[in-house]
Amino acid sequence: MKSTSFVVILLTNALISLSAQPVKTGSRHQLIGVIEELNEKLQIQWNLWLTTEVNEDLEEVFRAIEMPKFLMLANAAMGESHIASQHGHKLMTIAQVIGEGVQQRESNRKQLESLAQGLLPTLQHGDFFWIYQNASEEDLLRFANSHWMLGYMNSLYFVNGYLYSYAPAPQIQVKQLEKVSAYWQRPPLRDFQHYPLTTAVVQHPPGCYRYTNRHGKIIATGTYWKPLELFAQTFNFELQEYAYNSFDYEAIVQAVTEQKVDIVPLGLYGWENLNRSRIMRHMNYFLIVPSPKLLSKEFYFSLPFRKELWIFNYLLLMGTSAVISYIVFRDNRLKRLDYLKTLLYIHNCLYFQCHFHVKVKGTILRILVIASIFYGFVLINLYQARLSSILTVNIYEPKIENLEDLRSTNLNFMASKSNIRHMKTLPDVPAIILERLKLAEYNFLYKAMHDLNNSFVQGGLDSTLKFALFQQKYLSKPLMHKLDIVIYQTPVYFTVRYQLPYIETFNRFLGLLMSSGLIAKFLDESLWEGIYSGEIRFLRDENSAKGWLNCEYFKSPLFIWSHGMLLSFFVFVCEVLIHQYQIRRGN
Repeated sequence: MKSTSFVVILLTNALISLSAQPVKTGSRHQLIGVIEELNEKLQIQWNLWLTTEVNEDLEEVFRAIEMPKFLMLANAAMGESHIASQHGHKLMTIAQVIGEGVQQRESNRKQLESLAQGLLPTLQHGDFFWIYQNASEEDLLRFANSHWMLGYMNSLYFVNGYLYSYAPAPQIQVKQLEKVSAYWQRPPLRDFQHYPLTTAVVQHPPGCYRYTNRHGKIIATGTYWKPLELFAQTFNFELQEYAYNSFDYEAIVQAVTEQKVDIVPLGLYGWENLNRSRIMRHMNYFLIVPSPKLLSKEFYFSLPFRKELWIFNYLLLMGTSAVISYIVFRDNRLKRLDYLKTLLYIHNCLYFQCHFHVKVKGTILRILVIASIFYGFVLINLYQARLSSILTVNIYEPKIENLEDLRSTNLNFMASKSNIRHMKTLPDVPAIILERLKLAEYNFLYKAMHDLNNSFVQGGLDSTLKFALFQQKYLSKPLMHKLDIVIYQTPVYFTVRYQLPYIETFNRFLGLLMSSGLIAKFLDESLWEGIYSGEIRFLRDENSAKGWLNCEYFKSPLFIWSHGMLLSFFVFVCEVLIHQYQIRRGN
């Protein structure tokens, strides 16, 4: 039998007359025997007694049961106390409804049912034993329908010494049992005979999504959907889809709360007060950030030297030209300081192109010119060597590898409303993440993840990010990459409604799937299945799509060549102007 079970024995004196009558002596002893047999066979450790008031019949049965007991009155119940979370194992609950008149007894019965749900919210799958007197088959059928809706799948009824139980599928039917052993020895229900299981297809790949195959048929699949579909096939359920907008998660949460949806193939961990299945595993939540872009080759000419060295070279050029022009002006007793001519002279010396000369006299000036030529020789060769090596490889922008690198950028983190609400409740989320949080709609985030939009930071569970990044398998340069920093960790489970009768069957089935390795197989197959279904596609490089003989291919060398020609033309114009100026002065 089940390791976690309890028996609710609801004693309702449903008499035809308005006055309550005591239980007969023979039925009372038979009731004690049934309770003791259930305690023994179900391996009960203690009893929880619920009632609206205490009478002699209850006291006699209470004393006769040799089992640790706790009595609770419905009118004096203790706030919101979940006994299931503290003493839920090996528990049997016994309840008696007393009241004068049919309406009063019915009201007390519903009151105790509500009390049992509040005390034992997650143990509705246990065994229930209901005791009535003078209850008709119509009454039992009505009670069975009500108990099934409340999630009481295993119910046993005691009516005037006779035992009854009900079968939920295909329609609820009340059947008489010959003895108690026929109840606790019955096999688990494995054929639900096309009983409807209401679910919803959530567009959240790779967990659950839909696509249209080549025959025009809409197919639902995913790592969450496959176990649910296999569960329905194994236990002969009929899956019924709840119609809603694929990205309206609030509507799904409301439908689960209102018990319109039985099982959701997704873990809605961003909402509180939702019931869940057993935890299959834990997953980490990561971030994906834009990968460094390839630096345009027209800017490669500035990469061989650092910025400080470029500034030093320009200052050295201007300083040396200023010193030489001043010494020439002083020694030759010229009327004006010709700084521009000296600047061009030193510049030409650096490039070994001495088309004209400056009257250099003295040892100091000759040393400065020779040093400039030697420095230019070393500098030009070093520059050409480094530029040649850089042109043979690809140079990228700085890569974002940690949160400190992310802090130096202006990238925002786009997240959904539920995810933002969930992260703000967690204590260990990095401050930089909370500072960059921006609200976005679910459909926008879905499209951004599908297209790998690298204009902002995105986040997701490990399986979701692997599914999206798989599109970069054949890219020479990835669009985004994952930061190996765990933002938070969350369990992976199915969201289920409260009072789901077959929750234990579903949990056992998930456990068998995990132990067999099918869950891991579904995860491994999800990547290629996303490609085959068209949910994701392999991205292509821009060069492979446009070809090589295009303007983009020749852009970099044309840029460098044009700037070199422009600089040469500028130097040539300066030389011509200086020459014309000298001719006019000579005339």
